[in-house]
Amino acid sequence: MNKSIVEKDVSKTKNKPFIPDELSLLSELVYKHRFILEKVGKQYSTVADKRNTWELLANEFNSTGLNVTRSPDQLKKKWDNIKQTRKTEIRDTKRHQYATGGGPSCQPTINDCTVDQFLNEITDIELIDTPDSDYIPLQSSVPTTIENKTVSDQPVYFITTTSNNISPKSPKAYPTGKKDSDKMKKNEDFEQNRLESFKHEAELRIKRQTNLIEQEKAIHVC
Repeated sequence: MNKSIVEKDVSKTKNKPFIPDELSLLSELVYKHRFILEKVGKQYSTVADKRNTWELLANEFNSTGLNVTRSPDQLKKKWDNIKQTRKTEIRDTKRHQYATGGGPSCQPTINDCTVDQFLNEITDIELIDTPDSDYIPLQSSVPTTIENKTVSDQPVYFITTTSNNISPKSPKAYPTGKKDSDKMKKNEDFEQNRLESFKHEAELRIKRQTNLIEQEKAIHVC
């Protein structure tokens, strides 16, 4: 197709919303090229590889008979929006589950199809209500250790607490009143919650990595 004609067709659809068939097709094509576009598996891809793949994907998209022409930039931007929307859905679902003590979600059930499951897997893990280091001055009174766990060839580190009693090194470490005692208790609670959040995040990442490895094995078998 003539380049000027393509550019003209793209300009016509620049502000035209994507229809459901376009969204479904885009997801399927990204899944097809996931090893380059989303760094799934062990394949390394450069910026140039991704740019060329988006151009190839756009050609495939525009040749499917949907009577619409989209540029690589339009498709990439829309895919980024889809991922961000899914990330928000997952975050809101988790927030509701935490608020109801793990009860049923108020969000619509996510479809269990291959492409949709892939979208869930590549959406970055985000923990809700995780304590931040700016929340309170971190004065460690609970010693920590690092535990190494491995999934396939991907190491994952757990941060855990120990129960050793460590004597303060100076009189200043002893609480001098209720205010100091409350402050130390608050610091300990903060650090304990923070470490538990790290461990929970590591477990989620192990689960996601395991799923990706199983998907890659299934593809090679086929």
